[in-house]
Amino acid sequence: MIGKGFFFVSNELKKEKVMPAFSGVMPVMRALLVSFLFSLVLFVILSFVMLSTNLSENMICPAVLIVSLIAMLIGGIIAARRSEMRGFLIGGITGLCYMLILYIVGVLGFSAPAFTMNGLIRFLYAFVAGAVGGVIGRNLADRKRR
Repeated sequence: MIGKGFFFVSNELKKEKVMPAFSGVMPVMRALLVSFLFSLVLFVILSFVMLSTNLSENMICPAVLIVSLIAMLIGGIIAARRSEMRGFLIGGITGLCYMLILYIVGVLGFSAPAFTMNGLIRFLYAFVAGAVGGVIGRNLADRKRR
């Protein structure tokens, strides 16, 4: 005769919250979609602002970086709010996926240079922005449940 513990899950294991391997995929995909739509809107607004004012072309790179970081932050918030746990990790992965998509489009579509140290720093920024958004999103979700 085999003991009950072999066939039945104990109450202690039932109480644990176990995250399936791919439960964070859909929140990340939704967050990426929202992030890219948000970026699109902000880039259109930025183009109209630059067209109607005397902003120099030297401001384009910092403005693009700021818009991208804001989009990654928002993506991290959205992904972490929809995910069950690990907001820091889910948000960071969202930021990295956002930057990876931009990098692939840049290399394939615009013959951007191969991976450089500057690119590595941008991936680090992407992870940090997404992770901060993930922490904020997880805290917002926990506060809403209370």
